[in-house]
Amino acid sequence: MKRFVIKLAAVLVAIAMVILPVSVAIDPYNVFHYMNPRDNGVEANKGFIKTKYLIKNHDKFDSLVFGSSRAGFVDVLYLNEKTGNKFYNMASSESLVSEQTSELKVLIKSGFIPKRVWVFVDDISCFVDPLLHENMLYRVPYPEGLFETAEFYLKYVDLITVFNSCKVINDYKEKVLNEGKSLDEYTYDHYANMNYIERYHNTGCERLDKESKFDINSPQYNEAYWCDYYKLRLDEALSDMSELKKLCDEYGIELTVITNPLYYLTFDKAYENGYSDYLYALSDITDYYNFSGHTYVSKDYQYYYETSHYTPQVSRLMIDAVLGNGDNGNDELFGMHVTKDNKDILIERLTE
Repeated sequence: MKRFVIKLAAVLVAIAMVILPVSVAIDPYNVFHYMNPRDNGVEANKGFIKTKYLIKNHDKFDSLVFGSSRAGFVDVLYLNEKTGNKFYNMASSESLVSEQTSELKVLIKSGFIPKRVWVFVDDISCFVDPLLHENMLYRVPYPEGLFETAEFYLKYVDLITVFNSCKVINDYKEKVLNEGKSLDEYTYDHYANMNYIERYHNTGCERLDKESKFDINSPQYNEAYWCDYYKLRLDEALSDMSELKKLCDEYGIELTVITNPLYYLTFDKAYENGYSDYLYALSDITDYYNFSGHTYVSKDYQYYYETSHYTPQVSRLMIDAVLGNGDNGNDELFGMHVTKDNKDILIERLTE
């Protein structure tokens, strides 16, 4: 029995010596390469790697943008120019307010207390259960404790996961080669004058020069963006925002809450499922700037990549509206400052 245990232990150690280095080297989700992530065609766990990166580099920034991948196209270069701050874009896939609060707590604990935090919310904020992200490797939240950290990394030390990702990585490389460009050229942002790594280090944004290929004649562009696991969780979502506001108040952080301008088809679907209840009750916790509803932006497909993500141009219009510097196209909904005193007016306008 003793020999069997020794042999078993030796086999397990040998397996670990193979699995660990291979998992770390290929690292499809970039959790082991947070300082210099690779653009490999696999969606990185951006919530984790951006938090990890800022812990080591927060002296470069003084403010933060939080939100789902939609907010990834918020132009922080423009925001910095207009505010004089040094924002970093923390947006990540389907990021939720509860996760953003956890990330902010981690950053505060590391010594980084931002001056300003802009949070972009939408239907995702009130329809998605955070527990679902525990098993989505590009969305697993940042771990806070020692045990949670070990559990987090173990999720990524898995040869099956690595093997399945290799096809995606190889297909991406082939796609880039077929374009006749190097990877650096393929990912270069001509608006920001930065390559992939430079953008990650300096802005956290997606490519701000990305062109929209919205095809209004294609069926897929005429359907609302909706996931089958969406379900209104009003009380939980409001509680999450309350906790974030309390944290910001405690540390003297200026919190600005903004609703993303959902494409009109996506907004309609969200509205049918209770999104307006969230918008109505949100004002009891914090004032915010509304860009939801049928606006001159949400009804124009040229402002969108598809029925989920808006373009950087829209983010600049939003920034101007929030700062009171821009033209809202005579559209009262676009940039409306919502408080508990005028929330009834908002709902009336959303239903017009």
